[in-house]
Amino acid sequence: KKKKKKKKQKKTTVGSESEAERKARRRREERKFWERMGHVVPEMNVRVWKALDGFLKKYYDILQRRAKSIDEAVNLQKQNDELKQLLDRYLGSKVNEDLQVPPTHVIRVNPQA
Repeated sequence: KKKKKKKKQKKTTVGSESEAERKARRRREERKFWERMGHVVPEMNVRVWKALDGFLKKYYDILQRRAKSIDEAVNLQKQNDELKQLLDRYLGSKVNEDLQVPPTHVIRVNPQA
């Protein structure tokens, strides 16, 4: 003879509480837990952190603008160096010797070290 296994059914009641009541109680407890967790940090600390966050955002924006300005200054310095090289090349060109008034007689050039 083969023994047939009977499937165990979930008990819908434990003691005097049904499964639906247990779920509802658990949901209420979870809701209370998260409500309490929402008030763990004192309001004064939250205000300080919000103010700090605002100032840090402003500081970050200032740093971003500063980085952009530095990049622009570096690019302008490169352009300036290139223009100086071009000017030196034009002023030192042999064509200038053939002119009646060479640019070097009209333009004052300060040599830089």
